[in-house]
Amino acid sequence: MEKLKSLNKTKIGKGGLTIQKKKIVTFFTVALLMIAAFYAGYTISSPSNTFTISSGVYPGAPSYTISTDGEYYYAKNAYGAIDYSGTDVASVIQAALDALSPTAGGKILFNEGIYTKTSVNNVTKPNVHIQGMGRGTTTIQGNSAGFDVYGEATGFQISDLTLDGAKPNNIYDENKFGIRFNHGTTATIRFIQIRNIAVTHYVGDGIVFEGNETHYMDSVYLDNVDIDTCNGDGIKIVGCNFSDFKFVGMYIINNLVYQFYSQGICTSEILGGSFILPGGSTYAALQFDATEPYGFGVKVIGASIYQNDGSQGIGIGSNLGFDYLIVEGCFFNSLTYGLNPDGNATNWKVTNNVFGTVTHPIGSNMHSTSGHIIKFNTGYVTEKSGTFSSVSNGTYIAHGLAGTPTIVTITLSVQGYAWLGTTNSTCFRIYASVATISGSWYAEYKP
Repeated sequence: MEKLKSLNKTKIGKGGLTIQKKKIVTFFTVALLMIAAFYAGYTISSPSNTFTISSGVYPGAPSYTISTDGEYYYAKNAYGAIDYSGTDVASVIQAALDALSPTAGGKILFNEGIYTKTSVNNVTKPNVHIQGMGRGTTTIQGNSAGFDVYGEATGFQISDLTLDGAKPNNIYDENKFGIRFNHGTTATIRFIQIRNIAVTHYVGDGIVFEGNETHYMDSVYLDNVDIDTCNGDGIKIVGCNFSDFKFVGMYIINNLVYQFYSQGICTSEILGGSFILPGGSTYAALQFDATEPYGFGVKVIGASIYQNDGSQGIGIGSNLGFDYLIVEGCFFNSLTYGLNPDGNATNWKVTNNVFGTVTHPIGSNMHSTSGHIIKFNTGYVTEKSGTFSSVSNGTYIAHGLAGTPTIVTITLSVQGYAWLGTTNSTCFRIYASVATISGSWYAEYKP
């Protein structure tokens, strides 16, 4: 363990946590602290000939840096002095969190290493940033929950590390999650950023957003986040309304329940990445559900959604009214259903997607609702055109649409007139006033 300077007095706290307090130092030492504080981004004032050092703004500078020698864990303050140390890293982390400003928060930086803990850490202050040195380089592990963010913890950020639950079995435990955002008594938690992290092997859920119908999660951004092999959901949004969520470059695989579940859905984006169901699952890769019939304005753009054995790509619960879903540029494969709204779906825009081996790219409930724009998709063709030349009266023409055309337009290039006969899910029949006809056709299937 690092030796303490003579200016320090050591106090042993609970759980083997060492708390160091500074003695009053000489004027010369104060002067040195003033200079150091200036360069470290702190504000110094001198009212009534008494020096005061208060926290200032220094973007990127950690309030505490946590490191390990393999046996002990140390939390150094912004000046490089050890404030907290011990063999229980959860206690060291919590002491550093508790020491942050109640309004300005601060950054806690983890150096390279493996940090094994046995209890959850609570984040209750705003503007807290947990940062490592990179996924796989900094690993916080242990068969416990990771971080519980609640109360006034707006502005929370976590980045550049791996959270590993080291699960001992496949028995689900909701209290052993990777990260949970829980309102407590606060109506809104907002401005959350989760970047470049892996969340793996938790016996509970990977990332949880939790509240009730009076609560809102607002302005949440996930970028380059991998969630795998958890016993619960990859991402769970339960009980609360949420808005302005953006998921970019996500890769979620082999979580045993694996879904999105929410009280209400507001404007949100899911951009890029892969959503992969375990083989044989009966769940959806993205499942939007609610106890309140309220949802609108979600974007799923550029995602790969697939699995090995049936089930749904995007599911909508039966009691949920869902307006203005945009699904664009996605790849669906190895599914029974691509999009399967059990609830009342209206005004969806489903464009430029590829449906590979998908039995039903669009669920039947889409056919009984209105306002949809479904076009330019591969594997689910909703509009097509072609020509015919010197065909006989009563010819069948294969249209290649996903269903029975709702619109067929025929333009003859010869004298006469034409009309439609039988029209079904594979072809339509043309009759004309002349024996041999030529021309063009356009057909549209509008679910």
